[in-house]
Amino acid sequence: MANSALIAVWAFMMCAACMTALWFGFRRRIVTPWILFLLMSIFDMFIPAGLTAMGFNWAARGINNRWAVEWVAPTARLMLGRAVLVATVATALFGMGYLAASRIRTGRRALYRFHRGRAILLFVLAAAGYLIFLFSQLAVYGSFAAVLDYFVANRFAGAAPQAGANMLLAVSLDIYLLELIAIIFFVHSRSRTSRLLWFLAGLVVASLRLFRGSVLVYLLALAVLEQEGVQRFGRHLTRLLQRREVRRRVYAFLAIGAVLFTGYGVLRNVATARSGRLEMTFGNSMMIEMDRFVRGEGLVGLASVLDFYPRNAQFFHGKTIRDMLLLPVPRLIWPSKPSWYGIDDITRTMGWPQSTGSPVSMPGELYANFGYPGIALMFVYGLLFGAFAAMAGSSRVRFIYALFLLPAMLPTFWMGFTGFMNHLVAIPLALITLVVVFRPLRVLTVRVVGRERRLAGSSPQWPVHPLGRTSQ
Repeated sequence: MANSALIAVWAFMMCAACMTALWFGFRRRIVTPWILFLLMSIFDMFIPAGLTAMGFNWAARGINNRWAVEWVAPTARLMLGRAVLVATVATALFGMGYLAASRIRTGRRALYRFHRGRAILLFVLAAAGYLIFLFSQLAVYGSFAAVLDYFVANRFAGAAPQAGANMLLAVSLDIYLLELIAIIFFVHSRSRTSRLLWFLAGLVVASLRLFRGSVLVYLLALAVLEQEGVQRFGRHLTRLLQRREVRRRVYAFLAIGAVLFTGYGVLRNVATARSGRLEMTFGNSMMIEMDRFVRGEGLVGLASVLDFYPRNAQFFHGKTIRDMLLLPVPRLIWPSKPSWYGIDDITRTMGWPQSTGSPVSMPGELYANFGYPGIALMFVYGLLFGAFAAMAGSSRVRFIYALFLLPAMLPTFWMGFTGFMNHLVAIPLALITLVVVFRPLRVLTVRVVGRERRLAGSSPQWPVHPLGRTSQ
């Protein structure tokens, strides 16, 4: 009883510490990897840990008790105190690494010319590629409703996909390309109407992936670009307006993302229930979505890993990380490439089902590979995401940061290095796209010096135009 009270007090103290760090972080920027990490630590680690230690009755509140899931060992709950301690150390190390990376400075922002014609051509080609995929799926399933039924309702019901893994990867890259170009056009649009149209186009494109996280990532990207003042304001002007106009737009993007994220989950729950001939009201579906924020899936995954390894199985010694580094290698070159790897090695060894997508958390994966010394690598994670944050002011790479690098914090928090690598698969294609649609501008500095005027006794100099044309 005393141990439970101590765990609850410590967990809520960590909530207070994280909220204090959030307050200081919000004073500078609203959306950063550090802010996302703190929010997820509060809602997925420390609040569920405190409630569990207090003996919170999950079932009575209509919340899914993750500790009672059939594949979670009963002994995992005994590791609650140790899981809170590991999460505390992991949070501190990540913060130290992120703070150390804050000293990284990017070079001067270069000037680039946006080629709208090339961007439109790429957008049309990518859209044609997606339409080809869509028509192929319509030929397989017979109707658009049947396609939605599989990709939305039956995705987690064990149905076998009709499209091959390579085709699905190609379509995913295709959608990323459409999304990136829509964001670039939104940033460079000159009228409100054009910005609105490209915003809606990007929102539709993000929805084509039929993952609710895709819409959230898209709106996070827009919030980051707005925050960094890369649309219509210069860097100095952004700082003057940050607490007012810019922040209002950032909060608007985040609010839209939260509403659409939750709304998609509600609709998906209802569709999944009805496909299984079960009844579910929208109110019940909303409750299911709300309890996701406090039921602590990451905490349960971390405690389960601490309970299982090395008592029942040996550590992986970096295998899950090493395998994910080889993810880009095609099977044509590596015929013996395993069909599943990464954190699946950890969860399947524990006897968890294949289709759960269960999170083991960042420190959980590090512990399963290297034991307690592996938790020290959280400092490297912090250093890495801190370096990503330094790219926000770059001329072209800011789009990579907004759409790929910052949102990678979300899957990485729950699925470790596996989630990190999966989210960065499209970066090579994005880099090629940026090279194609942006061309560096060569700025010539011309110094015009007139004839010496003996009466004035000086050589007059006129102001120099930024693009090299002189003005008098």
